[in-house]
Amino acid sequence: MLWTWIDAHAAQGGMCLVLAALGGLFFHLRRPGVAVTGLRMPVAAWRGLAVAGLASVLALALMARDMLDLADAAGCARCTDWPALDEALHQWLAGHATDAWVRPVVAFTQLGHVGWMVGLSSAVLLLLLWRRDWLHAGAWLLATAGVGLWIRAIKTSVARPRPVGGWVPEGGFSFPSGHSAGTFVLYCMLAWLLLPHLRRAWRWPVGLAALLVALGVGASRVVLRVHFASDVLAGWLLGLAWMALVVCTVEWAQVRAARGRA
Repeated sequence: MLWTWIDAHAAQGGMCLVLAALGGLFFHLRRPGVAVTGLRMPVAAWRGLAVAGLASVLALALMARDMLDLADAAGCARCTDWPALDEALHQWLAGHATDAWVRPVVAFTQLGHVGWMVGLSSAVLLLLLWRRDWLHAGAWLLATAGVGLWIRAIKTSVARPRPVGGWVPEGGFSFPSGHSAGTFVLYCMLAWLLLPHLRRAWRWPVGLAALLVALGVGASRVVLRVHFASDVLAGWLLGLAWMALVVCTVEWAQVRAARGRA
């Protein structure tokens, strides 16, 4: 019943969360003597991330349109033939997967399990609140909770069935992959928060490791045949778009705060 209610109100909840974040950001910037916290990215870097986020939104919208049109009985002549591409990879994996290497993948994919991610998200949020880092606490909450709501909203709207014959039992709809979007946001945001506390030599390795874990969890969903490859691609696009929105907003706020102090 709870998930049914969340699915029915996910889009509205996501919009309310965005509006609450904008209100909080407005009052944060209006406070006198706002401190600049954390390691600011170069302006060119976060602007490039913003462009990548916008491109991801457009690509995700086109994919979702294709999925909706392909589900129509009349078909869609102009759509990308995602089912054919997905089925080709699905059949190849079905013929090559063995228990010897599927079992480690089942263990690895638990890094995207909702229980683990909720626990880690809550722990990081409590730590940020304890440190009174309100800006990053708000960003973390918006990123992790928001992506979950948008996953549920898109899944319900597209309503794509999961592949048949998965190696592990999974319920719900297939598009986009929640594991892919959620882990992309969670681990990349965590790396971004850790950067100010790391030595310069460790920043690139930690960021790369976070990205590889996120991509690896997404790929594991295809290997386990609980998602089509296009579901995982859509999940990565959603995760990148949402993370870019949150990170670029915080970086912009940091620049505004620095200019205000100057």
